[in-house]
Amino acid sequence: MTQAATAHAETVSPFSVHPVAARLAGEVRGCDLSEPLTRQAHDALRRSILDHPVLVFRGQSLTPAQLLALGEAFGRPQPHTILQYRHADFPALSWVTNVDQDGNVDDFGAKRRAVAFHADGSFKPVPEAFTILHGIEVPSVGGPTIFIDMYLAYEALSPAMKRRLEGLTAMHRRGGGPAGERINGVVATSKELQQKYQGASHPIVRAHPETGRQAIYVNPLHTAYVENMDAAGSDALLESLHDHCARPEFHYSHHWLKGDVVMWDQRCTLHRAGGGTPAGERRVFLRTILALEDA
Repeated sequence: MTQAATAHAETVSPFSVHPVAARLAGEVRGCDLSEPLTRQAHDALRRSILDHPVLVFRGQSLTPAQLLALGEAFGRPQPHTILQYRHADFPALSWVTNVDQDGNVDDFGAKRRAVAFHADGSFKPVPEAFTILHGIEVPSVGGPTIFIDMYLAYEALSPAMKRRLEGLTAMHRRGGGPAGERINGVVATSKELQQKYQGASHPIVRAHPETGRQAIYVNPLHTAYVENMDAAGSDALLESLHDHCARPEFHYSHHWLKGDVVMWDQRCTLHRAGGGTPAGERRVFLRTILALEDA
């Protein structure tokens, strides 16, 4: 480890955090998530995720109850809007998988679900703050999760573009972006959720509520249009931003090992499934999505 990384690791005792991907991600070592977190460990992890919006924990083995308890330590678990992926016994948890309940290939889960960059719940008035994903069965190759550092994406904008974005807002709707046809009309949501989440307006550049850093907050899955702008102008601006954020220098690609747990901050990142899982290989993950009142 570099001297700077060593100094950082010492500040997050009782475990260490080792930066990867230019600080977008940090690998946490010496933390067993199956055990209840001490106050010291909890507070250290909360500090760490502000420095590294993607935290990686290797070699974990969590039951659904343990994953739910871990989520509850950091926020309010939110039932997923797609009904078929909710855990039968723990509805606040959801499956991310390419197999259905009968063990057959889930075509939607394998090919179309989450393949476009997005932030979970950006279509809600108060989007979720964190997501925790646990790798239970991972393929031999492929199947990464790719993250974008939206802080860096904002910082890399030209001064002219930053000025242009000042004060602009965008409407987010579930599946309302250019990549939304991958989910619209394919999977079931409850009538309650359809009525509750009819869309939400957010600034295109948001200040993170805890760090104060500026981040781009649009995504090709849920961002429908720029408000108070004609359709052609809105489409062109969003396409330009999506292309900008897709630049690989802003990315971290997490290649999963069995037992990995990844926790990330939805307020300053986007993510998508990377694909490439060999035909016939299972990919089974369990997830909790967490809201904060001030997210």
